[in-house]
Amino acid sequence: MIGVIDLRLAYPDPFDMSIGLILLATQHRRQGLGTWTLRILEAWLARDTPTEAVIVAVPAQDHAAQTFFHANGYTFTGQSTRVIAGSSRPRLLQMRKSLVD
Repeated sequence: MIGVIDLRLAYPDPFDMSIGLILLATQHRRQGLGTWTLRILEAWLARDTPTEAVIVAVPAQDHAAQTFFHANGYTFTGQSTRVIAGSSRPRLLQMRKSLVD
């Protein structure tokens, strides 16, 4: 196994899909596999599901994740949330990509 994708269909709205995590093993990063995987996922969603948009929440301090999703067509929605993670409360910034024209 080289990686994992966590996703939730019909969330947060019936025609949305939410990505919780895309994780690649360290030795497989920076080879285009994340982009390739995201494109396959988006093509499948557009073709075989009623999904109209993909939503992802990235940590505010994770500029690499923000850059990755931005380079793949995701834009900031202006919404953010704080989550409890151990003793900290990191802020997550929501990004979105429409799958319909």
